[in-house]
Amino acid sequence: MGKYRPLYHFCIEHDYFDRNRCRAIGCHISPEGGDLLHRRGLLFRQLSSNEWTIFFDDMSTGVNTGSDVLTLELDITDPTLVTYTKWAEIHPDSAYLLKLPGLTESLDASECIEETAYRRKIGIGFCTVQLQFTEEMWQAAKNGNPQMCRLQFHACERKWEYLFIPQNGETGPFEKIHLEEINKRLSFVPFTKTIVYGKNVLYTVSRDTIAMKEHYPFHLKLILFSEGNRQKQVLLREVPLPSPDAFIAKDSETIRQICYY
Repeated sequence: MGKYRPLYHFCIEHDYFDRNRCRAIGCHISPEGGDLLHRRGLLFRQLSSNEWTIFFDDMSTGVNTGSDVLTLELDITDPTLVTYTKWAEIHPDSAYLLKLPGLTESLDASECIEETAYRRKIGIGFCTVQLQFTEEMWQAAKNGNPQMCRLQFHACERKWEYLFIPQNGETGPFEKIHLEEINKRLSFVPFTKTIVYGKNVLYTVSRDTIAMKEHYPFHLKLILFSEGNRQKQVLLREVPLPSPDAFIAKDSETIRQICYY
């Protein structure tokens, strides 16, 4: 037995997560893929939360670049993935297929993953990956420059919808109440008064769409202006930022946050 060296890297990225490290999708070897690993003396290892590598023994005969296809399975580990992912046609219950290697190192998931069946079989991941071992891939690995795939998912953009419910049931002078981001990176339309869930509420929505993120750099405050807008009172110092699955908005292009003040 010789030294194990990288044959191929596979990485899943999603710009919803900090530093693009997707934690919503896992990867594992299929039973057929496990048989191929055993026959060729290969190893499959997870290196980080979103990265996996196939290793080969540099003293072995290697792979058959004419017929060897390694099968992997991708699993959705976060059921809210579809709520923050920009992929109009994704259906969690359907079966998908990704063929590798691609034409480039970086692949857009929504463009290269194909739906193969409306309903996937029990025990099968949402996407099957078929990795064809090519002669170019094998030679690159032996020369110390293993090929890789960066499978990129993108976050969708949504408007932020806020419902503020007064604890005493009275909205008061709502024309002078404003939702502000302290660094002026977001702006919201003026509040309107409405009734939701049988309660008097103040409603506002962001003027622009916002790319969804695991963590945002924003800091929102609820402000009450008085005396000709020269003075202000902070009604809520820390307004919570919306999460993709906390509340359901009527419009699919918005996400909702409900607050009490």
